[in-house]
Amino acid sequence: RATELALHDETRRQNAMLDQIHNAMGDLLEGARKIGDELKGQNQAVADLSNRAENTKGRIDDMNTKSQLKEFRVKDKTKKDAAGGAELPVLLELKMEMCEAGCE
Repeated sequence: RATELALHDETRRQNAMLDQIHNAMGDLLEGARKIGDELKGQNQAVADLSNRAENTKGRIDDMNTKSQLKEFRVKDKTKKDAAGGAELPVLLELKMEMCEAGCE
């Protein structure tokens, strides 16, 4: 009889632990679903942003092709600051040329 009671108590204890594990797994599953939904939304936002960036790049490329700006160089030059101390970088030098075939 004592063995039977001990076995019954052990079974109840294990069932309670299994219930806790089951509840924790349910919580994890719900969290995973929320993360999946969030990732789906973020992926869509990234795709939309990528499309907009691609369209903007295309418009910029078109404008650069049509513009008078034919050459763009980055030069590494330095100049002294007004106080004559530190050297300041001069990074950009632009060369403008008229369009040979005419600009729109």
